[in-house]
Amino acid sequence: MPLDINKLIQPTDAYNPELTDPILQPYKYISEVPSNNQNVRTRFLLAFNELFYQVEDEELLHKISDIISVFHNSSLLIDDIEDDSQMRRGLPVAHIEYGIPLTINCGNMMYFVAVQKAIDLNGNSGSAQLKFETSQIFDR
Repeated sequence: MPLDINKLIQPTDAYNPELTDPILQPYKYISEVPSNNQNVRTRFLLAFNELFYQVEDEELLHKISDIISVFHNSSLLIDDIEDDSQMRRGLPVAHIEYGIPLTINCGNMMYFVAVQKAIDLNGNSGSAQLKFETSQIFDR
């Protein structure tokens, strides 16, 4: 039976925004901070897809890009704490705005959200092709 992080995060059918929304605030904050890289991770994904995979499913590529973005932004939340950073992209870092404990919890939770998104791709035929092609690259 596949793991479903959504059920672990939300064990009941009752959604309570007072409990779940505050933990997402550091992630929302870092996601809205302007970037100067013109979506470089998405551009790398598309370039590697063109070079190695040729996956034509645009929705799948968008979902993979989203997963990469979630991992990246989550890692920035944790990295800024580890480095004792004060600014990120010209603005105060998330842990200055929301506190270290909440930012750590948010960053860690979002890692699991990204993993769940990746697990959810498992039934997609394009993701099966992507896994196979990736295994071929690393077997060379």
